[in-house]
Amino acid sequence: MEIDVEGKNVVLVVADTLTALHLPSYGYDRDTAPFLTDLAQDNTLVKNAYVNAPWTAPSHASLFSGKLPSEHGMTTGSIMFQEKSFVVDLEKRGYNTVGISANSLVSEDLNFDRGFNTFHEVFDFDTENTEDFFRAAKKELRNPDKETFRKGLRYLINKIKGSSSRGAETIEGLVKNEVRSENEPNFLFINYTETHLPYNAPAKYAENFTDNVDEKLSRHMKDHLNSNKPEIFYEGFPNCTDQELVDLYDGSIRYLDQKLETLYNHLNEELEDLVFIVTSDHGENFGEHGAYFHQCGIWEKSIRVPLIIAGDGISDEEVKENFSWRKLQKLILDGELETQKTVYSEYAGWKEMTALEEENDIEKFEGLKKKFSFNDSRAAVKGEKGLVLNSQLEDLQFISDQRCYSENGECYEGQEEIETKIEIMLNSE
Repeated sequence: MEIDVEGKNVVLVVADTLTALHLPSYGYDRDTAPFLTDLAQDNTLVKNAYVNAPWTAPSHASLFSGKLPSEHGMTTGSIMFQEKSFVVDLEKRGYNTVGISANSLVSEDLNFDRGFNTFHEVFDFDTENTEDFFRAAKKELRNPDKETFRKGLRYLINKIKGSSSRGAETIEGLVKNEVRSENEPNFLFINYTETHLPYNAPAKYAENFTDNVDEKLSRHMKDHLNSNKPEIFYEGFPNCTDQELVDLYDGSIRYLDQKLETLYNHLNEELEDLVFIVTSDHGENFGEHGAYFHQCGIWEKSIRVPLIIAGDGISDEEVKENFSWRKLQKLILDGELETQKTVYSEYAGWKEMTALEEENDIEKFEGLKKKFSFNDSRAAVKGEKGLVLNSQLEDLQFISDQRCYSENGECYEGQEEIETKIEIMLNSE
């Protein structure tokens, strides 16, 4: 499928941690995103887009490089981006390239600023990672000004209140300053984290899907700040039910949806010939298969993401074929929406855990260790079915619980048969 992008202003919005399966356009039964629903109805909606890794750093590395994680090498043990970015090509073509990231894993420190004329890091939200916060603060304090102290004050206020805008309002101001018609053509990349943990949207948005918002959010924030990784990826939070997590997450989607509508309307007024792309770098789990959040292996909810392509001249069309996230650069550079029969996702996961100090926790630790010590997970999705192989687990994970795959409908129930089949799928692109 061809899309006219030549000489146009291109905006790529990555809604961090937004699974396709929580949006009405993909069959969700809650009205989480009225703006995105309308946008998808009048433009191009890709129904089966899959990212190449279930967490931020390797997923973005695949986006910018066009390579699978096994090729670009970003894993839990190595998160420095070493590849050429397609943004370099846009810069050479004369684009005003602007990057804005609200996630510290998509940062200048990790080389994700390659090719951008300007790159802004909006780390003014609550974070459980103290090291990330102090690194960002240290960088800002090298040349302090009023804006630096304003951000610091806002961070402290948000910390006390237990909620924040997570950067969306700051991003709005940056876009107005950096992306203008006199700089055409523009390429704008934004990573929003409103739908990432801790799901702390303003109350009026969370109230769409739950009651007693302040009490639930307070309890949720305490869990968020006091829970340890990687245990939470298979345990969830101790004081929040799975449904409460879902409710707060859906409220965060509703909030981001409103912010995206504001962004889209502003850019349409400011720019001519706009191509507006909305997607995500990975999804989220809420206890399905015993998995929580996203950095816990490969599941459909963690790798199937939205992809909406909007703008003047964009056809009203629904694309059902599989799309691999690493092919987004072909769309942006060449206007080619290239689908595939088979797409792939990979995950090099937690290699080991530190033994717990308390003796009464050892039994619990041994039970969890098996799930945390695997690596080299690979997924192949073909048609509407997929298989996932984890190299060091006895059991296999299946996307959508699809336990059978073959062209003639055969089932592969024995591990040896399934491993043989996924090897064929993984090498069939």
